[in-house]
Amino acid sequence: DLNGKVIFNVSAQDYLSISGMANADRYFLDIQSEENNPLAEREHNIDFGGINLFYKRIWSSRLRSTLSASQSSYNLLNTDVGIFDEGETRATSTINNSLSNTEIKAAIAFQTSTSSSFQLGYQWNRYQNSVSYEQIDAYEEDISFSQDGRSMAHGLFGQFHFSSGDKIDFQPQLRINYFPELDEVLINPVINCQYKFGRNIWFKASYGHYAQALRTVRDADLDVSNVLEKVWYLADDSTQSILTSRQLSIGALYTHKGLLIDLDLYWKTSNGLIFL
Repeated sequence: DLNGKVIFNVSAQDYLSISGMANADRYFLDIQSEENNPLAEREHNIDFGGINLFYKRIWSSRLRSTLSASQSSYNLLNTDVGIFDEGETRATSTINNSLSNTEIKAAIAFQTSTSSSFQLGYQWNRYQNSVSYEQIDAYEEDISFSQDGRSMAHGLFGQFHFSSGDKIDFQPQLRINYFPELDEVLINPVINCQYKFGRNIWFKASYGHYAQALRTVRDADLDVSNVLEKVWYLADDSTQSILTSRQLSIGALYTHKGLLIDLDLYWKTSNGLIFL
């Protein structure tokens, strides 16, 4: 793992940060018989990383703006080679999965009063995704498939925040997403609120609609290295739709002399699942 962040306070009004990370995961397994003859060779490789640029400008005591740009990538390569006692290769299985995401996000926030603020913004994403699987067997029919996809997403969002000390915290927001390749528009409202009763009890609740064009699946049929990894898929207009969900959470928080009790009831319904 490698992580780093650099912060520049250009001036009292300007803030700039650059952060990045890189990760590599390797797994090798050699299986041998009692006579030390090779039976199988398994290899598991994952690489992912990204870089993010963030800039904030404070225009006045009431107005500020933010701009961020990021690039991230993920690559999975798993192989499994089965070998006869005589040293001949019997079967080879390979899965390759890659994902790239480019994102640009801009927002402007306005302090409407000492207890409330409003934010408007725009987000653009560009995804590239590929999945391929190949199985070559000396005694069975070869199997192979591949899927490549590219997609963009445009999002407009607005959020209002009202807070009255630690008594009330109310945050409604609305997001509109447009997926050009799928020609689909989704409207996602989200509401978060918290209210304090007396000195020690808080009531909290949230409700929201969510949508994502990317999904991860765990398929045992694609396990070729004894490590069941998540495989990334991108929604298309035929086999896989956009994953949407509705979520509701209601709970309470109680504190007293170092004691903390946090209770939550959670409900979620999803649409677009292809398998569980």
